[in-house]
Amino acid sequence: MPDKDPRGDMSSYLQNLVKKVVKSGFNVDRRDSAAVYNNSDFVEKARNFLTWTYIGEPAFRRHLENLIDSDTKIFDGGSAGGRVSLLFTEMGADPHNIVGVEIAEAQVEKARIVLPGADFRVGSVADPLPEVDYFDIAVSNMVTEFLDKATFESALRSMYSAMKPGGTGVFITTHPDRFTKKHGVTEEGYFKSS
Repeated sequence: MPDKDPRGDMSSYLQNLVKKVVKSGFNVDRRDSAAVYNNSDFVEKARNFLTWTYIGEPAFRRHLENLIDSDTKIFDGGSAGGRVSLLFTEMGADPHNIVGVEIAEAQVEKARIVLPGADFRVGSVADPLPEVDYFDIAVSNMVTEFLDKATFESALRSMYSAMKPGGTGVFITTHPDRFTKKHGVTEEGYFKSS
C-alpha cells in the first residue's frame, strides 16, 4: 500500500469527500447498479479509484498472493470490467480458470476484451452458479455493501456452494458499517476482518 497519497493527506481528503457526499444527499444504494457500471468510462477509470488503490488491490495481494497459481480456479462475483481478475493473472492465475459474473452487460463485454480466455457472464452474484464444489477461491470486491439483506445472503449461499470444501472466500467492502445499519448485524464475529 502506498505510504502517502500523492495529492496530500489521505485522511483529510476522505473526510472532505464524505462531507460532500452527505451534504449533497447522494445515496449510492439507490443507484441502478447496471446503469452505473454500463458507463463507458468506468473500466478506464476503475484502476485509478482510491478504493482500488488503497483498499482492494492491497487486500487481495495480502490475502491471496500466496494462494494463486496457474491451477487455481477463481470466481469473481461482480467482476465489472475484469480489473480484479486481471490482477489475479498478474499474481499467476491462468485466465481459463477464472469465471466472473457481472450485472452490467457493457462491463462483461469490456472484461472479455481485457482478459481473453476468462469466462465472463452477465448475471447476478445472487444467482446459483452451475459450478458446485469447483472454485478454490471466490471473491467479491466492493459489491456486497450494495446488496439488500436477501440478495446478500443469496450471493453468499451461491458463492459458498460453488467453492470447493476448504476454499477461500474474500469479500472486500468499503463500508462495513453498512451491514450494521442496513441489516441489523450486531453480533460479534459476523464478519471476520484482518
